[in-house]
Amino acid sequence: YKRYASRSLGFAEPWIMCSLTRGWRDWGKCISILHIPSYHQNTHHSQTNRRESVLNCKGMRHVELNKGLGQIRRELIFYCESLERIKFPSSVKKIGHDAFIECYNLVQVELGEGLERIRCGAFSECTSLTHIRIPSTVIEIDKGAFKNCGSLMAVEF
Repeated sequence: YKRYASRSLGFAEPWIMCSLTRGWRDWGKCISILHIPSYHQNTHHSQTNRRESVLNCKGMRHVELNKGLGQIRRELIFYCESLERIKFPSSVKKIGHDAFIECYNLVQVELGEGLERIRCGAFSECTSLTHIRIPSTVIEIDKGAFKNCGSLMAVEF
């Protein structure tokens, strides 16, 4: 992880940004992820190695995914109770199954133009999500992509 000065990023206090790399497991110190390496893009495996997933991160408030990332694999980030915002670059074409499941305080999702597919359960159980804008480039949204998002009242196309 790397600590950044708060003034340069507009935050009131110092915070820690993390890169999702092999062997990183101390998610309790992370408040943001800014880099997802290319080996996390594989969404074709039937089983996910949960040791390489972001699980139960209590302090993480936002995720801004790196440019050049092509797809988000299944179960990448789940049960991150403090996560409020996710920003996707335009390079992301697919969001995998259960990619952001059980992020109960997620209120803002910025999907980039260029996204084509949102898989089943991608944002399942994100109970604080109230609205989302679906980019014009999306051609497929699986049934259950927003399952049990009880606060979701507006979907803009």
